[in-house]
Amino acid sequence: MRKSCRHIDLAIDIALAAGNKVYSITERNPKTGNILVYLYDPLISQVKDTIDKEYPSLRYWEWKGVPHNPAEKGYACDECKVFLIFPNAKTPRVGA
Repeated sequence: MRKSCRHIDLAIDIALAAGNKVYSITERNPKTGNILVYLYDPLISQVKDTIDKEYPSLRYWEWKGVPHNPAEKGYACDECKVFLIFPNAKTPRVGA
């Protein structure tokens, strides 16, 4: 499964190797070309540490959330405009 971003693809491979799975891939805005890759499980420290070490070009981010949108965290490739999104541990996604 490739998302047109070699940087995010490598980070996804790390998450998948740790047992996570892709929940969905959506194009957020056709004008900007942003692609959102949602993972099913929360970001664990082992995966975060590996991505931080191996792919420092990816920008880590956290969003605290609001009542109608849960908190999330993940990585962005600013070059390719692709975002990797993990749910918050307190609000995991339902279904796969």
